[in-house]
Amino acid sequence: AWEQLAWRRSMIRNKCKFNPKKFDQEYPSDPASCFLASGNPVFDGDAVADYKAAGRGVSPEYGTIELNRDETRATWRPCGNDMALFWRWEQPRRGCSYLIVVDPAVGEDQTSGEDPDRHSVLVLRRAYRDSNGLNHKARLVARVAPPCRVPIMALVEWTYRLHLHYGRAVVIPEMNNSGLAFIVAAQAKGMSIWRRQEFDPNSGKKEAKLGWKTTDNADYGGVRTLIVDGLASVLRERELDCTCPHVAHEMGTFVVREGKSQAAPGEHDDDILALAIGMYNIDQATVLADPVVVRGLPGDMQDDDPEDAGLAMRS
Repeated sequence: AWEQLAWRRSMIRNKCKFNPKKFDQEYPSDPASCFLASGNPVFDGDAVADYKAAGRGVSPEYGTIELNRDETRATWRPCGNDMALFWRWEQPRRGCSYLIVVDPAVGEDQTSGEDPDRHSVLVLRRAYRDSNGLNHKARLVARVAPPCRVPIMALVEWTYRLHLHYGRAVVIPEMNNSGLAFIVAAQAKGMSIWRRQEFDPNSGKKEAKLGWKTTDNADYGGVRTLIVDGLASVLRERELDCTCPHVAHEMGTFVVREGKSQAAPGEHDDDILALAIGMYNIDQATVLADPVVVRGLPGDMQDDDPEDAGLAMRS
């Protein structure tokens, strides 16, 4: 109504020092934005609005991923949203580079409480230039369907299927309470696990250790703040192509409160932390690899030469 518009303009002019964003914080129009009155948003409001609008215009492919008998190939099978284990916005592309980020929930089995912690598994594609000279931004291309609250072994299995589907992409799991359980099971499945270089104060040397460590204590030099600030820059400059509505929602409810960047009360930030880890390490994405099938040589070609014993054919 005209009266409401006049009131809004008056408040922006007289109470908010001509700042519309300040008005939105002080006079929220819906429950989802009420947190702005008590917490400062981490990410640029205009960028968040753009990502939310992009998510409304694009629906993902819903599907499952089936393995062949010897679990060397993974095939996408479309299905309805209610049956989907995965959301996909872009199928694997030969020559592109991918990485998978896993932020496991705290504890191995998240089945208790009214709103328990969630797992987040995101597949990111590195930016590239195609044969026509066109630049393509980094993109969130797939994910485990949210919200994900399953035992760790199920999470490992689903991640393994994405790992195969995107050419045995490197996997970066966060090392929290259940991170070690995930890593041990993932290694048993044959997944490529990312390694961090960690300084050992006893030996004075750096050592390679599995998984990403998200913390802001002195031992790790403020890594959490670093990756969150990095993601804020990526989003502000629109350097990421992301049409996932679940991620966009968490962008809008990620605030600074009690001196820490975290989810607003009653919200979650699993996707945000996974995305921050992934974009910080996007240059370590691995090129899509074609599956290699090792076949034995025909009987009449076999001999006792040990050099022939390792011959293989690429299918």
